Amino acid sequence: GSLPGLTDRSQIDQQNFAANLVNVRETTWRGLELAMRRLAVLALTAHTVAAADANGWQASLQQAVSLHQAGDLKAACGHYKAAIDGHEPLRSHWAILTNFALAQQPESPAEAAATFERVIELQPSSADAYFNLGTALSECADLAREGGSSGADRLESAIEAYGHAVSLNPTDGGAYHNMGSAQLQLGGESIG
Repeated sequence: GSLPGLTDRSQIDQQNFAANLVNVRETTWRGLELAMRRLAVLALTAHTVAAADANGWQASLQQAVSLHQAGDLKAACGHYKAAIDGHEPLRSHWAILTNFALAQQPESPAEAAATFERVIELQPSSADAYFNLGTALSECADLAREGGSSGADRLESAIEAYGHAVSLNPTDGGAYHNMGSAQLQLGGESIG
């Protein structure tokens, strides 16, 4: 359904405005307090939209944002997925996809990496998207090592992603740090 007096395009514009308030970098693991405040704004906006259609994709999006804000990332994933599946334009909304991937990452870093790759397709000049991809791929490498594999391929891909982040934002100390850490891990594996 649509809000009384609003077209579907107006709803999307309203959600685009609210979602764009979320600074992607701040939702990684830095600046979480500020990101949570911005998510609260998004939650209020999504809540207003959801009031018009309590059973639709808007309600799923509002619930996802509320759960994400509360720190229940596992539960937020299902609601982000329902909203994205329920409303095709969200599949091309980089900010919503970024939040979805950040919620996926603790439980499913490989799925998060695939979602971050989609974000990069939508925002190829986003250093944050490459940074987030590198982080997800590094976590995939950690899981591979825990499972008895080297994880070298994932580390190489993470290094490449961090390299793109640095080329797009040469002042990003976190990307340099993470790239160096991945290079050390990769170098340590080739020595020993």
